[in-house]
Amino acid sequence: RTPCQMDCGSSRYTIVMPCSENYIEATDFFNPGDTCPGLSVQVKTFDGRPVPNPVTENFFCQDLIAVISNSEGTECTRRFRLEAVNLAITPKYVGVTWGEYWRNEIPANFIACGEVEVSYEDFTFYEGCDLYRFKRVYQITDACGNTSTLTQFIDIVDHFLCELIGPRQIPSGNQFWVRIDLPEHTSVKNLEWTVAGEKWEIIKTDKTSALIKAGSGKAKIAAHLKNDWGVNQMVEDIFNAYSEKTFSKGRIDGSDNIAVFPNPASDFIYITRNKNPTHIKIFNANGQVLRSVLWDKLESPGFNQISVKELPSGIYFLTVQGHDLSKTSRFIKK
Repeated sequence: RTPCQMDCGSSRYTIVMPCSENYIEATDFFNPGDTCPGLSVQVKTFDGRPVPNPVTENFFCQDLIAVISNSEGTECTRRFRLEAVNLAITPKYVGVTWGEYWRNEIPANFIACGEVEVSYEDFTFYEGCDLYRFKRVYQITDACGNTSTLTQFIDIVDHFLCELIGPRQIPSGNQFWVRIDLPEHTSVKNLEWTVAGEKWEIIKTDKTSALIKAGSGKAKIAAHLKNDWGVNQMVEDIFNAYSEKTFSKGRIDGSDNIAVFPNPASDFIYITRNKNPTHIKIFNANGQVLRSVLWDKLESPGFNQISVKELPSGIYFLTVQGHDLSKTSRFIKK
């Protein structure tokens, strides 16, 4: 049998990175092959104090002594240091909702060895009406001052990023503006508008808006655009025209899911619902968004109040939207 060769080389200095396991082996220092049976490692500090498990006892970034021995009684020593190089385990692509993104609930799933600090920066990777993808680059620093980076691509799901802004309920014969709301930093190379409905007309267009004349009944208004990424997309929605008699009642959606009171209002309006809205918008008669509020930012889960003190006297439209909900009511500010 070939004699066991254990060349520890005590003058050598070894960096051990045991983060994938939770212990230290002799093979962390050298590879003696198959000729050295019963290898074991004992770790000590420089003053001779035993360290049974330097990984779990957090002896990172310190010089230690490893005593390697075999079953034949041969041993050698080696000076080494545990580097707390971290590992980060995370999916390359992940999908999150807008709410999870804004609450920073994106699962990174970092597994680190020793203390770790994590920071990140987001870079837009793709923006379109159907998808918003950004690149998140993590900077990871461990207890020894080692740094590494990790890149993750994150998609916003459960949310259509473009929408048509404007009152959904309009008196027949009236004109109103509809605007397409685009993600930030997205510009449009080409935009065309279409309307499909009895006696509905496009009067004129202006950049990202269209002046529409309401006909009778329902109509589908659509914006056809090509974005900076060269992608052709369409954003559409249904709009309703009502006679003045029906429209004057205020509750124009014909549903008991949403109630707005008082109407007319002077300081506050109160909203009740029995579905699950996500946000509320207030428009003027020209389709301009004056207020946009997330539902969960309001005070009460049953009915919520919105201040209208700053609004001039006139007629306004309030739209309550959610995943399965889009209701509009008219109210008057005294």
